[in-house]
Amino acid sequence: MSTARQRLGRLEGAVPYRQEPDDVDVHRLTPPQRERCAEISERVALVGMEGLSDREVEDGAKLAGILVAPVWPIPETRTVEITTWRTR
Repeated sequence: MSTARQRLGRLEGAVPYRQEPDDVDVHRLTPPQRERCAEISERVALVGMEGLSDREVEDGAKLAGILVAPVWPIPETRTVEITTWRTR
């Protein structure tokens, strides 16, 4: 008879390893976001993931979230509400 840990190990071994898609649609990014992505990629090549600053990690996470999202992000729009006040 097998233990729960052994059964879990067999189950985990049976599940295929999920790989990230090779072809990422960079057209989801705006030109400034693409530029920032290139800057972060260059920094990773130079210093590795451990050498990135907190800001670079946060920016990279935001960009990665956009790239791997199942749907395209909705661009931010500003709505201006015009109010007309009447005075007596």
